[in-house]
Amino acid sequence: MDKNTLDITNTQAVKDVFANQSFAVCINAAAYTDVDGTETNKALAFAINAKAIETLAKACKQHGCWLVHISTDYVFDGTLDRPYTPSDAPNPLNVYGASKLAGEQAIARLVGLIRLCVRLGCIRNMGITFTPSSKPNSMLEKH
Repeated sequence: MDKNTLDITNTQAVKDVFANQSFAVCINAAAYTDVDGTETNKALAFAINAKAIETLAKACKQHGCWLVHISTDYVFDGTLDRPYTPSDAPNPLNVYGASKLAGEQAIARLVGLIRLCVRLGCIRNMGITFTPSSKPNSMLEKH
């Protein structure tokens, strides 16, 4: 589903989707990702990146659906001289990172929810011109 099909900030709409359809896995890539914009739209950032994620996670738990949540490396401050691990303590430096961390924490509080949180970093261009059809193949060819 896309944002035109389901507004995840609408709690009742999320409940209705899960009540009327059966899902084995929910992959959540919805987010307010305008990093600079979150600084001036803090309430909206937390509504989308935290509160709505909590609602989605509760629906997944209630209906026995796995949740794969796409998060970000912005939950870290970037001060380590090595790659971050899942056991490293988050320390977001901006509203975007804080709102994404709040979403992760809301998911983690739901005991019994089968979940996977994926913290993606910036995918660098490496001199490749991406088009929708070439992105996956060209990235694989470089590695």
